[in-house]
Amino acid sequence: MSGTPRPARPLRALIVGARGVGAVHAQALAHVRGASVAAVAGSSAGSARETARRLGVPRWSQDYRTLIDDPAIDVVHVCTPNDRHLPVVRDALLAGKHVVCEKPLAATVADAAEMVRLADGADGQAFLCYKYRYLPLLRRLRSLVAGGSLGDVHAVRGHYLQSWKLAAAPGDWRHDPLRAGFSPVLLDIGTHLIDLVEHVLGVAATRPHARVSDTGPSGLPQANVLFHAGDALGSIAVSQVSPANDNHLRLQIDGAEATATWSCDHHESLLVTRQAGGIGLDTGSAGGLREVATTGWESAQPPLASAIALFQDIYRQIGSSDPAGRPPRPSDGLRHLRFFSDAHDAPAREPMADAGG
Repeated sequence: MSGTPRPARPLRALIVGARGVGAVHAQALAHVRGASVAAVAGSSAGSARETARRLGVPRWSQDYRTLIDDPAIDVVHVCTPNDRHLPVVRDALLAGKHVVCEKPLAATVADAAEMVRLADGADGQAFLCYKYRYLPLLRRLRSLVAGGSLGDVHAVRGHYLQSWKLAAAPGDWRHDPLRAGFSPVLLDIGTHLIDLVEHVLGVAATRPHARVSDTGPSGLPQANVLFHAGDALGSIAVSQVSPANDNHLRLQIDGAEATATWSCDHHESLLVTRQAGGIGLDTGSAGGLREVATTGWESAQPPLASAIALFQDIYRQIGSSDPAGRPPRPSDGLRHLRFFSDAHDAPAREPMADAGG
């Protein structure tokens, strides 16, 4: 499939999961060259019909299986609750379709491993939605690390903070480990954060130990994880009950020569600071401060921009032998589920109490 020429017509997508993130997929695909949304499927006729009407999609169904074998469908976007990812991905791949699956890849490691096995033997290609890789300053941070601008990296710290679960309805499926996965907060937003750590540093995260509080009827959705990434010591903190944080992502990379701090909230910023030398300057009352060289960048993109960039890379890869793009794959998602499963099961160590972003 990868060696065939690109079809002259746009690739036609079926979005399974008509509300929430499924609607975001439809909106982003409207800006992707070589793509069109042909149909949506929802858990009810009402939600599917309303989403199709609102987004101007010509076809809809409350059962994706009535559409998935249609030769008019080329790509299936899987935007269901996590425990439903495997059945939809399996049906799509067996029907010869390409697949774009929302993160996390699945609710369990076993389901994720089955999806990777299916993808490896399928005619269609399969991809995973890690959109934050495509933010411009995150890409710049990755190039700075790869180019040695920070020196040898010895530490990485990150956090991903949200507040929406402070007011979430008790019956939301994202509260249920059977539907959302063994640790809903780690699988929902922790997967994004550990993917960014690995993507920026170019090495896998290993040896995880976690403190997690999102299990049980009174557990709050928050967690701290310690790990290693190559020679660097890593720590991440994730929370969905952090007041006044809409969607705040942050990474700090410490190298032998400089520190880089990347953050993304309402806009994206990147700050690189380095000591010009080890000599303290005479600064009066602020004596002892070191001379510091600082470089900063800011980028304000529309909210859909990273999803558009991700999907553009995916649709460029489908039916093409272009080696330039490297969209996230199911194997990435399986690795991250195994990482967090190991963290979730590992006994916490005392230093974990001090870990954070």
